[in-house]
Amino acid sequence: MDGASKFVKGDAIAGIIIVIINLIFGMIIGVMQLDMSFGEAAVHFSMLSVGDGIVSQVPALLISTATGIVVTRAASNGNLGADIVEQLFQFPKMLYLTAATIFLLGLFTPISDLFTIPIAALLVVGGYTISRIPKQDESEIQEMEEVLETDEMKSPESVVNLLSVDPIEFEFGYGLIPLADANQGGDLLDRVVMIRRQLAIELGLVIPVVRIRDNIQLNPNEYRLKIKGNVMAKGNCFLIISWP
Repeated sequence: MDGASKFVKGDAIAGIIIVIINLIFGMIIGVMQLDMSFGEAAVHFSMLSVGDGIVSQVPALLISTATGIVVTRAASNGNLGADIVEQLFQFPKMLYLTAATIFLLGLFTPISDLFTIPIAALLVVGGYTISRIPKQDESEIQEMEEVLETDEMKSPESVVNLLSVDPIEFEFGYGLIPLADANQGGDLLDRVVMIRRQLAIELGLVIPVVRIRDNIQLNPNEYRLKIKGNVMAKGNCFLIISWP
């Protein structure tokens, strides 16, 4: 995809240079060899050069469109054909705009009206038909999502998500909350971060993030250290409050 994008950029620059060269040398050839006036040569070869430039950009346009489809495709789990059809016909206003563009091309360009008018009318009918299709209400969609979530919770596989535990946990009773609460002057979290950083610098050992939480099931001054959900150490810590 990266190579295709670079190809599109280079092809666009090369196409502009080729158009300029065709225009300049075409007018010179028209005036000096074909005995045209400067105005006639400019009109004739400018139309040819612009047409050739537009045709040469068709491959770049196709590659750019394919790149955009691939990028947006990465966020979808559905079928590619279904996704493209849904994106193209999801907004009726886009069909109306496309119909108006094709109709104006038939009026102001040499393209025959026998081709542009039926295509524009078909797009208008398609946009009107799509706009008449009733859309699901947001409340109905929300109810459907809630039903799906309830069904997932009832399935046996939903229990697997509850088995994930933190690598390292530090739990303490409510009496030790001032040690971890920054509003009460606690610096436990900062100390843990400093220890993890020191171990990484000195020993090259990266300690996982330590989950610090209070546990009302513990005694007020009790703490315990758990690794992968297993209690590895525990004890009691008493705070000494000094009065001024």
